[in-house]
Amino acid sequence: MAEAADPIIDLAKLEDVSGNDPVFIASIVRSIIETLPGQLTAIRAACEARDWTEVARTSHQTISTTTYVGSAEMQALLRSIEREAGEASPEARLPPLMERLKSLGDDVMRALRDALASHERS
Repeated sequence: MAEAADPIIDLAKLEDVSGNDPVFIASIVRSIIETLPGQLTAIRAACEARDWTEVARTSHQTISTTTYVGSAEMQALLRSIEREAGEASPEARLPPLMERLKSLGDDVMRALRDALASHERS
């Protein structure tokens, strides 16, 4: 039997911290929905500008954002981007990571919107 894939987001920690308060959870998720796209765009723009310091800095900051919603895959990708941006000649290794960042970012945003709708109905 195949193992189930890890969820794209996991709100268990946020639910635990909030006492499973749907209003609080919805507020945090809404805030992340508003900020995450800009953070991801800033990482991609810094990469296009070959500003590796900014790529690393913004990736590091974005890890904190994704921690609240338990997006382990996004956190791992952002750590890889941060690490690669600090290495010599990152321009050769970052393009596939930027492609993955775009598609995973879309998936995370979709999951966040679904979670928000679910918690707003609660």
